[in-house]
Order: sequence, then structure tokens, then C-alpha cells
Amino acid sequence: MFAVILFDSGIWKALSFAIMVVGIVAVGLKNFIKPHAENGSQFECMNCRYIYNPKVGNEVAGIKPHTEFDDLPEDWTCPVCGKKKNNFKLKEDK
Repeated sequence: MFAVILFDSGIWKALSFAIMVVGIVAVGLKNFIKPHAENGSQFECMNCRYIYNPKVGNEVAGIKPHTEFDDLPEDWTCPVCGKKKNNFKLKEDK
């Protein structure tokens, strides 16, 4: 497409098109890249591998969506194996 615009319309329109394409790709790519450590980090139970996702919460235990792991009550336990909150670690992306 760049070559067609270059030969038909000139260098400036072709460069404008290329910059627009790069900008659109950059904006679209931003939605697919997950920041490594941000709010909304997932924590994994070291016993049963249950993953607490703050975006989902845990409605059964009365934990609303968007509740960060650090904001969970101290007596909160894993809904799968029953281990305490201190048995969880930050899940690292692989």
C-alpha cells in the first residue's frame, strides 16, 4: 500500500500514511501487552494453584470484583483448599 501511495501521490502522502499505520499499530498493541507489575496483579495459592484475580473477585466469599489482594480481609482463605492468605504469592507471567 505504501508503494502504491508513493508512486501515485508522492513522498509526503506516503510518509503520512506510514506514520498513521505505525500509530494505529502502537495504539492497538498497547491493549495486548500486559504491564508486568500493576494494580490488578494475580496471586496464586502455593498449595492448590488457585489464582485470585482482582478483576473477578470472589462473589461466593463476598469479595466484590476489583478488590485488590492486599485489601482482602486477613481471615480470607483460598476457596479451593482453605489455606490462609499468607500461602499466596504473586503470579509471574511466563
